Amino acid sequence: TYLRSGLCAPATCESDAVRSVVFRRYMAYMLHLDFDLPAPKDWEFEARELAHWADLDLDFAVVGVAHCGTTSLRRNLLRHPEVELTSADEDQWLHRHDRVLPYRGDAEQLQADPR
Repeated sequence: TYLRSGLCAPATCESDAVRSVVFRRYMAYMLHLDFDLPAPKDWEFEARELAHWADLDLDFAVVGVAHCGTTSLRRNLLRHPEVELTSADEDQWLHRHDRVLPYRGDAEQLQADPR
């Protein structure tokens, strides 16, 4: 069993500082403990930098929930010869990590190879 959680730390924080200081204090706070928890082991913890949507060079994005018409809109957009989409099927890229902002590495990969 494992705990999956996310938190935001200043971009100036190194991964080890987030693991050894920020994360354990954050978890103690969230669990209403009056003491800091021990830092997780390296293999129990992963810190990943987030990107901002402004870092993505997108002309536009069509984002929607199930049954809201995005498939129909997609099909109609594809009828135009100058419209290209990132995948042959509906692209789940924007919400594949259950978060509001994308990981920086994923944003850089999308910029390098938008198809």
